[in-house]
Amino acid sequence: QRTSMATAESPPPSAAPAAVVHTELVLIRHGESTWNRSMRLTGWADVPLTERGRQQATRSGAALRARGLGCDLCLSSRLRRATETRDLLLAAHGGSPDVRASWRLNERHYGALQGLYPWQAAWRHGLGSLLRCRRDLAARPPRAAPAASEAPSHLRGAERAAWLRAAAGESLADALTRFLPLWDATIAPALVEGNRVWIVAHNNILRALIAHLDDADLPAARLRTAQPWVLELDRQLRPIRRLALP
Repeated sequence: QRTSMATAESPPPSAAPAAVVHTELVLIRHGESTWNRSMRLTGWADVPLTERGRQQATRSGAALRARGLGCDLCLSSRLRRATETRDLLLAAHGGSPDVRASWRLNERHYGALQGLYPWQAAWRHGLGSLLRCRRDLAARPPRAAPAASEAPSHLRGAERAAWLRAAAGESLADALTRFLPLWDATIAPALVEGNRVWIVAHNNILRALIAHLDDADLPAARLRTAQPWVLELDRQLRPIRRLALP
C-alpha cells in the first residue's frame, strides 16, 4: 500500500477523484563522500564514498527492495560517488534495470569555491555570497577561470566542453539547464511509457529537479545522503505524492 508523507483527510463527496498514479520516479543523493565528511564544497571534484557512505547506499537499496519498489531504468552522474552509490544500491536491491551514466547529472560546479571549506569560502568571498549561491536558483558562485589543460584527462568531446563551461561556476539554474536535455530525451519518455526510473545524483541537481517538477521554489532542505525520495507521478509527470524513505 502506498504511503503519503502527510495524512490527508477524506475528500467530501463532491470532490474531484484523486489523480491516478502512472509511474514512480526515485531520486537518490549519493552516499557520504570523503569531502562530505570533511564538509568541503565538492562540485565536480571526483571523490569516493566513505565506508559510512557505502553502508548507507546498501541500506537504501535494501529499503527500496523491502518497499517493493522496482526499477526499469537507473541513471547516475559520472562522478565516482554517484556511480559507487548506484552499484551498491542495485546490488542490495537485486534488480537488473537498464543502467546509464551521464555528465548531465553531475553536481553543479562551485567555481572558485570548489574544494574550500565553508568557513574559507565565507572568509574569502563573504558569507552573503556563499549563502546566495547555495540557496538562490539563479545565483552563481564567484567565478573561476579554468584552463583547458586543467580538465580531467578522462573527459572527451561534449563532456570536456561542459566541464570547461561549468568550471567557471554554475548557478543551480545553470545546472538544471545542463540536465534538462537528458530529461527531455531520455527520462521523461521512459516515464511516459510507464517505466520506473531511479536517478542517483547529487544534492543540488536533485533539489533543482524537484523544483522544476513541482513548478515551485527550490526546496530549502538539503537531501540526506543516500536517502531515497519516491515521487509518484501522473500521466503528465506531475508529482502526486512525495515520500522520503527513512
